[in-house]
Amino acid sequence: MMTHMERILKHVVLSEDPSGCFEMVQVKRPNSKYGVKRYYVYSIKINGKWTMTGAHRLAYELFYGVSPGNKLVLHHCDNMKCVKPDHLYLGNYKDNKKDQIERGHQVRGEICGTSILKNDDILNIRERFANGETHTGIAKDYRVSKATIGNIIHGRTWKHI
Repeated sequence: MMTHMERILKHVVLSEDPSGCFEMVQVKRPNSKYGVKRYYVYSIKINGKWTMTGAHRLAYELFYGVSPGNKLVLHHCDNMKCVKPDHLYLGNYKDNKKDQIERGHQVRGEICGTSILKNDDILNIRERFANGETHTGIAKDYRVSKATIGNIIHGRTWKHI
């Protein structure tokens, strides 16, 4: 029977560059009805129960000998398929969010699935306000709250536009 380490290494492609990633390949979620390849999910048996865990979490524990516990295992390399030990570090949700923002991965603006407004709307809202229209009138036209309009106008949201 293969150890967890052997199972991981069986699916890793090592980079020829010494600073490069060790990427997981060919590890997929079987029979996924969405057809999504999930390179980073791994099934392991813990205390007699099968559970899913991130390959990067398992790699961290196997290489460092310490369970991440409730902490997140984050990537210095920004490659979620990577299991190279020196590319992994422990953090919390705040660290993860900070990395996401610094690396430009935060979903914002019209590409956010729940966004009501589009980039052009933001420019029009700011122009209308600059021309003297009220928050209330603009909000009514776009079917959003006055607070939403105020946040846009004062740069608290949609800063990237």
